[in-house]
Amino acid sequence: MIDYNNLLLQSIVVPIAFSPICLAIGKTYRKNTGWIAFIPLLYSLSVLTYIAYSFFNGSVSGTLSASYAWVPAIGDFVLLADGINILVAVTIALLSCLIVIYSIAYMEHEENLGAYFALYLLYSGSMIGAVL
Repeated sequence: MIDYNNLLLQSIVVPIAFSPICLAIGKTYRKNTGWIAFIPLLYSLSVLTYIAYSFFNGSVSGTLSASYAWVPAIGDFVLLADGINILVAVTIALLSCLIVIYSIAYMEHEENLGAYFALYLLYSGSMIGAVL
């Protein structure tokens, strides 16, 4: 099945797009930047959970794929979700949400929290992208 709503791409791009926002507001909002970083991670978790639910209730059979034109010499950028890797992606998204919540209190005494949460969003989006 083809991903017409670009849900697979959204689960990767939304955390990465919020990364510069967290970097910019980090000095002003300090530890509350973590709650801003939590929003895109929760969105990714919601999207991936919806896709996983679609696999297991039978509305999606086989694989869910999305293909985007990229560098012609390399080929297309393809995202693929099936019954196995979607569970890994949901696990990564769930752990990312829990870790960012834990980091809010744990990192409150550190400096430059905006950079920490910005890099964490890049990391989380990249891990989900690597699985898909």
